[in-house]
Amino acid sequence: IFAADWSFGDAPALGFQGVEVGKMKSILVTLGFIVILSGCESTDDDGIPRIRSQRDADAYNATVSSSGERIICERERVIGSNIRQLVCLTVNQRDALARSARENIDTNVLR
Repeated sequence: IFAADWSFGDAPALGFQGVEVGKMKSILVTLGFIVILSGCESTDDDGIPRIRSQRDADAYNATVSSSGERIICERERVIGSNIRQLVCLTVNQRDALARSARENIDTNVLR
């Protein structure tokens, strides 16, 4: 039951089921931050959590059994920037990129 949002004399303003309005606001703000922050730690489409450091990659690699699922991270210059960024790919992804690049070179050289 919702009580009126005013105070009588020295009594604090009460809101939903006798909870002080100030406490209720702080609880709602805290819950809002938790929801927002939990959305930031979502996984990508492939189910791999976001890797932000080599330590994160090492922790992830300790949990996988297949060598193709292991993550390799390197600092690389990204196109359009001189600032190096941490680029992390699984072994399978790196192999597929290398294979694709070789095929691309082979088909363009033969033309």
